[in-house]
Amino acid sequence: MNVLPIRPFYHLSKFQCPTYIIEQPGLEYVASVIRDDHEVSIFDCVGEYWNKYKPVAESSDLLHFGASARDIRKGQDIWSRSRWDLFNLLHSGPCACLVASIVKEVDRNIITVIGGGHPSAYPENVLKENKDIDIVVYGEGEKTFKN
Repeated sequence: MNVLPIRPFYHLSKFQCPTYIIEQPGLEYVASVIRDDHEVSIFDCVGEYWNKYKPVAESSDLLHFGASARDIRKGQDIWSRSRWDLFNLLHSGPCACLVASIVKEVDRNIITVIGGGHPSAYPENVLKENKDIDIVVYGEGEKTFKN
């Protein structure tokens, strides 16, 4: 199976935007555990587009930080690698759901998986509120993916 873990972009207050990248190793842990059995690459919407940001709305204090939806749709970094069967998203609120929607626009058959603190605490709500999320990982993603 081809698996592409994705770290979604963020929407943050102008005053919260970091001037450096904060490493979130969750996706790297999952990738390292399943690498022997699956084809794995990681797409980091923040790390690969670390200095790209723009206002979410003109009247808003929020900034879109990282790859834009257009960057993801272009697909030069993602879709051209091969056919992906499964996308694993580290939850960062509504932004992860937006990335899942972009993935489903490309191919409705790709399985989207989401994990993190919020999905672990409220798995049923995450699935009910997000039609483009197929699976919620509860707890440690490395154990779930390995099994």
